[in-house]
Amino acid sequence: MGRSKPMSTSMKVFWIIFSIILSLAVIYMFVVIYFYYISPNNISLKLKIWPFNSDDAIAEMYSDTTVKLEFETQDPETNEVSSVTIVGVNIKEDGVIVTLYDQLRYIKQDSPITVTTSNGIFAGDFVYGDMNYNLALIKCKNKEGKSGSIKIPYVEIAQESDMQHCDNLFVISAPDASKKVRKGDLFDNTKAVVPKYTSFSNVSKVVDYVMKDCYLFNVESAIDFTSGVVYNKSGNVFGLSAGYVEEESSSKPTTLIRYQIYLPVYNISHFYDSAMNAYQKDEENLYQNLVLQEMKVVDLYDMSWHKEEISGNENGFYFSETREWKEYTSKLEQFIDNRVDSVFLVDDFMHNGETVLEAGNNIVSIKIGASTYKTTDKLALANVLYATKDGQKIILNYTTVDDTATILSKEFVI
Repeated sequence: MGRSKPMSTSMKVFWIIFSIILSLAVIYMFVVIYFYYISPNNISLKLKIWPFNSDDAIAEMYSDTTVKLEFETQDPETNEVSSVTIVGVNIKEDGVIVTLYDQLRYIKQDSPITVTTSNGIFAGDFVYGDMNYNLALIKCKNKEGKSGSIKIPYVEIAQESDMQHCDNLFVISAPDASKKVRKGDLFDNTKAVVPKYTSFSNVSKVVDYVMKDCYLFNVESAIDFTSGVVYNKSGNVFGLSAGYVEEESSSKPTTLIRYQIYLPVYNISHFYDSAMNAYQKDEENLYQNLVLQEMKVVDLYDMSWHKEEISGNENGFYFSETREWKEYTSKLEQFIDNRVDSVFLVDDFMHNGETVLEAGNNIVSIKIGASTYKTTDKLALANVLYATKDGQKIILNYTTVDDTATILSKEFVI
């Protein structure tokens, strides 16, 4: 009986390599099956582990993370009550919704929030919101009489470094029966500064707030587009749409081009942990950043738009934080003329019942420990103050409007 020939070295190497490839393929398919069918709610991970999805399949998965929020608002000036529907995006499996804050800031005190998701209808708790970024957090809860864990498809947030030129945006419009999907692309990857308007005291158009960290994008069928969530193709949410601007075409001066605006969701990182930790400890005692609330300031972006849109009160401007007209004082006019990147106190800064710094001064930087942070505008100020903690010693570096070269300091403890 003949003896079989021993396998050659090259064949051994081939079978070893083939076995490794086969094992990796089996493992990969198991991972795909697990995250697609056994634990399917992380949409970002699904898109990353299986990059062969069609645009329609991607859009359908993103639609599952888009939610509808319904509540009532009450106008603080007229007390008129209105029913409001806005769009949001879910970023956690147990239902943490990010949405725009400009509507929620006027929510009626006893109004429930109804959250309609792809996995059912839930109650919503307001957790926190900030107009510097125009972003708010809503936590989903089971409606009364229901129990069980909440599991909703969710998406991860794109970071600022991801905001590069992109011609593969998916825009899911405000959820209705169809959740219409549109495609779009970024106008460019630079930040835009855009004002938003409102009416006040019978004046039909005043600057409500100025968006300083937003991006412009093009979208299909822009004329009938109202609002939506903006995603990229690789598995992340970019932002929430917040209106549009129209600019003259460079090639056709009489033609207006409409660009949509979106506010990046990544800015919730400034307050997310603090707000959610406070909510989880006590749902009735929500997070507040008192120092940020107490500093009533404007910056050069604000004032350039207020000056351009003088309407209804030529001696003052509308200050949305306190919903009142503020006077163009000689110091404020000097601040505008100086063109120094800083924030200007329109009211005295009071903390713990004491005046820390009088109105009419420019805060140019804040020192925390060994680090000093420039406060070039309101957004920079908010970024710094969200990084502070109770008990910390804070040093405000400021100047007067008459002498912007001399840096003065005031110290206080949070």
